[in-house]
Amino acid sequence: VQRNGESFDSVRPMGDWQQLAATHERAGIHVDARTAATRWYGGSIDYGIAMDVLMSLRRGVSAET
Repeated sequence: VQRNGESFDSVRPMGDWQQLAATHERAGIHVDARTAATRWYGGSIDYGIAMDVLMSLRRGVSAET
């Protein structure tokens, strides 16, 4: 498979996955099949609520970031 002219076969891993797993274990992070599970049930997005949340998050960010 190629993307932007680069084969995925030529991409080197950034680190040892076993070391990452050990780091997560020490930090109390437990990744399992439900880690990335969504609670979305297929309903339509409420854009008003979405914007309210995004704007409230933005208020907590300083101008320097």
